[in-house]
Amino acid sequence: MRKFLIGLVGFLALSSQAKAEASANQFLNNQNPEYAEALLDAMATGISWANSHIDKPMYCPPSNLAITSQQHMEILRQYIQHSPSRGDYPAGAVMIRALEYAFPCKKR
Repeated sequence: MRKFLIGLVGFLALSSQAKAEASANQFLNNQNPEYAEALLDAMATGISWANSHIDKPMYCPPSNLAITSQQHMEILRQYIQHSPSRGDYPAGAVMIRALEYAFPCKKR
């Protein structure tokens, strides 16, 4: 019985850590939209930095475009309207897909 309880506690601890990041829907429906927008903008900025330092970019925005925090939220919102099932996925992962959807790279 003790091994079972230890295993159960370990499983619950790991499963709760996997749910640590808010879903895309939670960001879009947040009761504090300014906070959600700022957090999403910070994630998107990190994604942008990573995107600019890889050989094959994940997405290709125009070079003269500076995306605002409101625009990041709108990009996410439009992507979830296009792919509603993605709304329950972690917001950071969905934001990558949303940026790919909004700014696809030309095939080489």
